[in-house]
Amino acid sequence: MAYTYLIAKKYLWTKRKTGFISVIAYISIAGVALGTAALIITLCIVSGFEREMRLKFISFDAHVRLKIFEGMGLMHDRDAYTARIRRMNHVSGVSPYIEKEAMIRSKRATDGVIVKGIDQTTVDQVLNIRKDVIASCGPSPINLVKPTDSASALPGILIGKKLADKLTVSLGDKVTLFSLKNTLAFVEQPRVRQFTVTGVYRSGLAEYDNVMVYVDIAEAQKLFDYHNAINGFEIKLDNLDEASDVADSLMAAFGYPHYARTWFDLHRNLFSWLETNNLLMMIIFSLIIMVAAFNIIGTLFMIVIEKTKDIGILKSMGVPERGIRRIFMFEGLLIGVIGSGCGALL
Repeated sequence: MAYTYLIAKKYLWTKRKTGFISVIAYISIAGVALGTAALIITLCIVSGFEREMRLKFISFDAHVRLKIFEGMGLMHDRDAYTARIRRMNHVSGVSPYIEKEAMIRSKRATDGVIVKGIDQTTVDQVLNIRKDVIASCGPSPINLVKPTDSASALPGILIGKKLADKLTVSLGDKVTLFSLKNTLAFVEQPRVRQFTVTGVYRSGLAEYDNVMVYVDIAEAQKLFDYHNAINGFEIKLDNLDEASDVADSLMAAFGYPHYARTWFDLHRNLFSWLETNNLLMMIIFSLIIMVAAFNIIGTLFMIVIEKTKDIGILKSMGVPERGIRRIFMFEGLLIGVIGSGCGALL
């Protein structure tokens, strides 16, 4: 009924000098507004953080990786592998790579790193490293191939900003990588390769910026004595949601000792933490909503107590109890809607 809304509006916006309940109503609206604003801001921050983390990891990791279990051999005919992988559904890019632990040394420091050998001709099909390169030598952000115009020139290496700071190196400085063969012979000399720092990147992800260095795949083969072999392929898909199905197809096609991992598998700990964080956010949001609801209910109780005489007058005029209930329901609705609207505008 129209009169129920008009009476509810009058009770809420009364101009009486003794309108203590109106002050309480305003406080209730402010509480709902602040709760709504906190809810929206937190949701935006959490969803934005999660989206940014996904984009960062996808930039530095392919949608799917195909590898061979450690100690079970290497992949030798990469052209045949590439052809088979490309024939699979949803595959839009394939690039071979080598990834292995090593030591890096500059003039001032030594540190452990993960060396990743990439094929510059195909890496852009699966990764987006270039956008995070903040300093580089040459016309391209990634310059890893050894120059052919100088016999004394060294191949290039791309390192993270945090690692560069720890090693105290910058563009043009020389660093040395050390790697041991897969053997138990302690007397064996490490394999050593020198590189020139030709690029520095900053991903914002500590697990990359602190430890990951990129070299040309041919140089990685020499460093780890892989000859013409590799130990994995990175694969990009036309639909990220198909990653699990494509990984299963790769496992079925290549079999043991090959295995496939999706981008989610590679960073399961992070996304498990994000899921736990989302659950905590939902609990907090529920508490905020409950506080706002109790705030409105408490305000309505106080209004009912103050308007006892008015309720008696309305009953004497023939207003049914359902109509009286509707008056206060409208008032609670107005407090909730106005508070939520103000919170959204904040």
